[in-house]
Amino acid sequence: MKKIKELYKKKLFQEVIDLCETEISINQDSINYLEIMADSYIALKKNIHGIEIYENIIKKNKENFEILNKLGIAYKNISNFKKAEKNFLRSLEIKSK
Repeated sequence: MKKIKELYKKKLFQEVIDLCETEISINQDSINYLEIMADSYIALKKNIHGIEIYENIIKKNKENFEILNKLGIAYKNISNFKKAEKNFLRSLEIKSK
């Protein structure tokens, strides 16, 4: 994970995605790798790919307010303001508990 985070900081997003895919093939339940891979897709303006991954994370942990917030941002990026608002509000609701 350390190497992946270093590559992410250097904005080498495609390399991050490639390494995450390898790690996920070994351990499919790794939320950390899924999250950083989705973040990388969003950084590359491949919002649909990022959204798909964030949605899969939320299926596993419906109370992850950080992912819901990131999902809101990704939906905003593709001008789906209804879904963006829904995810932002859900994120705030969970965080304020």
